[in-house]
Amino acid sequence: SMRNVLIATVGGSPHPIINAIKQGQPDFVYFICSGGERTPSWKTIENQTSHQIRGACPNCSQDFTRTLKSPSIAESAGLTPDSFEIVIAEDPDSFDDVVGPLKKVSNALSQSEGAASDTVHANYTGGTKTMSAAMVSYKLLFEPTWQLEVNVAERTDLVKITRGDISTPASLNSLLWERTLSKARQELELHQYTVAADAISTTQREIGRPHDG
Repeated sequence: SMRNVLIATVGGSPHPIINAIKQGQPDFVYFICSGGERTPSWKTIENQTSHQIRGACPNCSQDFTRTLKSPSIAESAGLTPDSFEIVIAEDPDSFDDVVGPLKKVSNALSQSEGAASDTVHANYTGGTKTMSAAMVSYKLLFEPTWQLEVNVAERTDLVKITRGDISTPASLNSLLWERTLSKARQELELHQYTVAADAISTTQREIGRPHDG
């Protein structure tokens, strides 16, 4: 039977994800979430979140702080426990750490009944830039039938990162390996053993090389 599946990267803001679910009405959702200690996004799927609002009273200019609680993403979007799965990327700023969960989802989808007739939407609005980039790259390299989606909203301001904004080379090793192995598998099926071996050793050399500069 035809299924409508949503894969969504999840960051700190639940609203784009909730809107994507309400809009697309998927039969099943895979949430690609960040793990780690600091602010793991997987907690927002099944748990209430609270955030503080600071302001000043318009009448007396007194400052105030108010804590607002929001229901979980699953509850807000009307998802039942059997209609979603949380897949965790331990380090959401590591390309390789995000590729793993995407591969896991890809495998799960290919093994499900009626996989050929599934419609898969890949929404990369939430999460870190690395999570978004990994999802787009994964689709382009391995999953041509996935339909990419992004939520476009009016931006009132751009929130700056105050500290820890250091540019780090992104590792594409997992993607390069996946591509090489899928090429190698094709060659092996054609009994082109040396071609397959060459492809693997070339990638090994490339990945083994330190970054130029």
